[in-house]
Amino acid sequence: QQKLMTGASKDKFDPCTLLMWVSVPSFVVMAFGSLITEGFAPYRQMASMDSKTLGGLWLALGASCVNAVVLNLAQLFVTKDLGAVGSTLVSQAKTVLTVLGGMVVFGESVTPLELVGFLEVLAGVYAYSVMEMRSKQRRAIEQVKQEQAEALAQVQAAGGAGATS
Repeated sequence: QQKLMTGASKDKFDPCTLLMWVSVPSFVVMAFGSLITEGFAPYRQMASMDSKTLGGLWLALGASCVNAVVLNLAQLFVTKDLGAVGSTLVSQAKTVLTVLGGMVVFGESVTPLELVGFLEVLAGVYAYSVMEMRSKQRRAIEQVKQEQAEALAQVQAAGGAGATS
């Protein structure tokens, strides 16, 4: 997904377009899986429901679909901006913050092993952030050097052309 949104095809695949193209085959796979594992039983049960119950079911399914679209679209935007690894790290840090929030708000307890795991996750996120920042700085320095070399070559070429006239 990251390559589609940031590579050569980035003009064709923004997060909304990619979600649309991924949704169609996903629906087909899930419908086929449902038919294999459950058969027609869910559809028969839906056919036997009264209109009020069926309307409530469709409302719940619709709300679930809207929720899925919003979450998947948000994830695609994060993947486009941060990349696949950055997106995964944000997800891991979010998990730690969720559990810590549960400790504060609901008074949940955390075992020492969980605490060690949280610290490892946060240390990994920090280490990746530092490495990514240094990598970006190196690329920026290399780009400036390349631009300076090109500008110097243009100046020398212009100076050499003026001297031969």
